[in-house]
Amino acid sequence: MISFLPFKAEHIARLNLQPAQEHLRPYIKIDELKSLEGDTAFTLLKEGKPVLCGGVTPLWEQRGLMWSFVGDDMTKRDFVEIHYLVKYYINTLEYKRLEMYVDVDFKNGHRWAKALGFEVEAPCMAAFHPNGTASAMYSRVRA
Repeated sequence: MISFLPFKAEHIARLNLQPAQEHLRPYIKIDELKSLEGDTAFTLLKEGKPVLCGGVTPLWEQRGLMWSFVGDDMTKRDFVEIHYLVKYYINTLEYKRLEMYVDVDFKNGHRWAKALGFEVEAPCMAAFHPNGTASAMYSRVRA
């Protein structure tokens, strides 16, 4: 069973990061991630171990940026449960516009963004990541 708790930066150090995000590991600085702790960030645990850290960072009053670090040690069944927890979380947010970025070559990330109700807005933003790889931008805009 997946459990939910407030995000703490040190949770990311315990996360077995999925291969699609492993290139970010050298840039993850726990002290800098402490700024993400608060009411809008969470950690999902499986058997006491983090499997996902995520949340939203306010960009301005009605616009937020979704972020997540996803673990590699979950089953498909775990992911279905995680999907519904994240979808519920997103639906509780009061932002008019939410954005998220997905590595261009990460097919599962694109599928998940669409399943969460996001639409591709910028299909390829070149040299987006520190290692030079590209990302797509997705958005979810409420009427």
